[in-house]
Amino acid sequence: MKNKIIISVFVLMLSIFVIILICPADNKSAVEENRTLATMPPLTKDSLLSGEFEQGFESFIDDNLGFRSFFTSLNELLSSVKGIRTPAGRLVYTDTDIGTGTTQKSSLLIVNKTIFELFVKNTAHEEEYIEAVNRYAKYLDSNINLYAALIPTQLEFQEPIYANMQDSQKETIDYIYNQFDSRIKTVDMYSKLQQHSSEYIYFRSDHHWTPLGAYYGYTAFSEASGIAPADKSKFEKNTIPNFLGYLYRQAAAPEIANEPDTIEWYNTDKANQVELSMQGFKNGEVIPYTSPLFDKTKASYNFFLSGDHPLAELVNPNSSTDKTIVIIRDSYANAFTPWIINNYRTVVLVDPRTYKADFREVVDKYQPDDVLIMNYIFTTTFEDYCTMLRDLYFAP
Repeated sequence: MKNKIIISVFVLMLSIFVIILICPADNKSAVEENRTLATMPPLTKDSLLSGEFEQGFESFIDDNLGFRSFFTSLNELLSSVKGIRTPAGRLVYTDTDIGTGTTQKSSLLIVNKTIFELFVKNTAHEEEYIEAVNRYAKYLDSNINLYAALIPTQLEFQEPIYANMQDSQKETIDYIYNQFDSRIKTVDMYSKLQQHSSEYIYFRSDHHWTPLGAYYGYTAFSEASGIAPADKSKFEKNTIPNFLGYLYRQAAAPEIANEPDTIEWYNTDKANQVELSMQGFKNGEVIPYTSPLFDKTKASYNFFLSGDHPLAELVNPNSSTDKTIVIIRDSYANAFTPWIINNYRTVVLVDPRTYKADFREVVDKYQPDDVLIMNYIFTTTFEDYCTMLRDLYFAP
């Protein structure tokens, strides 16, 4: 009798799983999480032996289940009672993924209807990040101006009772900058953001800066490079309400949904004359496609450039200069790009996480005047990102 019950339960669970699996993919949760659905990975001998196929297949199954958003919402409800409640707020332990395909344990602080990432420095990975950036100083042609910028997150600028719960981002940025090759011109985004920390420069439910925060980062780069920043007051300001970002999904903080973020963006391309072209990779083949500068079909951080791309080329036909800049970047560059396009004829974005060719090909093709390596501070704690940044530039 007992065996029959066990078998019946097993068959029932298996049947439910099959039904969920064969139902059409539910992409609602992926949209809410500001990412695209995972695709079926190629099945090859190398991908099997390396484990790449297994990892990719698990992601594919996870993303393509029917009713995924229901189960995600259920998990949020159950998770919302988790965490440690302290006088400083609720602490939630989660997994962080900056888009490299791997995760690491992290902590989030929920207080004042805002979700903060707690920065924990990693000395070993900092050295790997320094080595990776210095590689560009070693191999890039000497006539190319090389800049580096690390962007702090908003917890750094909160009251000490909150900010002191993490390692000092300022000390980490200063240390890394001091270890860079003397050729590299560092960008002090920290001071500029600190000066405007009382303004709406970071989203409360997401780990990114707002368009206003990106503007102040842009002015910091302008000071370092000597370019004249565009006046934001000359651009039409628009809003997109009800934005709930990546940290909202990570923290399972339903209270944040009652006061969602607003994307306040400045139309730096009102005439829609900035030309965008993207380049992706699939099964070893280069796949070209296009995207708008502002994707009005997305009420998420993917509003900017439609999200992350392995390579993106932007051309401003109204530019008063013929200069070109290449930005080696993470997703913080998405909100930064609509500002920097005002100062260059061509802006090229290269994402080390997904670009599958030699960075030297980018340099040879575009002959840039400037190269900017720009990341938010948490990339210095991810070993795989540091490796991707280093290996983007193949040894001559």
